[in-house]
Amino acid sequence: MRLFKKGAHPVWYAGYECGLGLVSVALSESGITDISISPSGNAGPFFEKMAERWGLSLKRDASRFAKIFKALDGYFKGGDLPFGLPLSPTGTEFEIKVWKALARIPWGEVRSYGQVASHIGRPKAARAVGNACGQNPIPIIIPCHRVLKGDGGIGGYTGGIGIKKFLLELEGIGL
Repeated sequence: MRLFKKGAHPVWYAGYECGLGLVSVALSESGITDISISPSGNAGPFFEKMAERWGLSLKRDASRFAKIFKALDGYFKGGDLPFGLPLSPTGTEFEIKVWKALARIPWGEVRSYGQVASHIGRPKAARAVGNACGQNPIPIIIPCHRVLKGDGGIGGYTGGIGIKKFLLELEGIGL
């Protein structure tokens, strides 16, 4: 899986309709940079975030997203996302280390924040792992929804607990 190329800026976007609502995706030459989930179907906050983050206007071009949307179709029909989707998130060195660990959590499985922290060699950094999950710019594909509290509780989710529950249930994980 090609992950985490630096220095890419998103220039294209497209929207994907699914059971969660509207999934907005930004894509650079290097890969997917951002995903935003809007149950209401409102892409306005996504565009505001992109303008603030990248300082440029996105261009709509759905033709560039065929492979990505086909992968999302398969995921929302109950299958794992395929390897090989090019990803290009921007984050700190620590965040990128966490996101790489999250990308290795298999479909239908969960880990605790503490387990992820131990996996990356920072066993006392469970809270920092939670913060990195909250900064994940590519939810669903970098599956931060698969990370739970140490006691098995659902924990948080930037898009809202309802979305996290939806994704976990889709993967057969009941809480």
